[in-house]
Amino acid sequence: MNREGTLHIVDVSKGVAVPPGLRVYHVGFADYASPRGAMRMKQIFGEQGLRDFFTSIGVQPNIAESAINGLRTQGDASILRVVLPDNMLVSLGLHGA
Repeated sequence: MNREGTLHIVDVSKGVAVPPGLRVYHVGFADYASPRGAMRMKQIFGEQGLRDFFTSIGVQPNIAESAINGLRTQGDASILRVVLPDNMLVSLGLHGA
């Protein structure tokens, strides 16, 4: 079954002087159909790691770059209307809480 939701990305190294390749991000998926509550977070290292992650789940490159730019300036970003199958959510460690 496919799930539609929002990817929430947080730069947990915001405020620390580290190069883009060493930054630490947490990514979570909030399923629109699930009751609200805690979401599982996946840890990703570096901007290229984020790009690779976005590519692996089918996020368009322009949307991925927009999210990365938001992370640079704000420290967090969201990508709306992401559709992922259950098996991918499980393999990514983002299914359920």
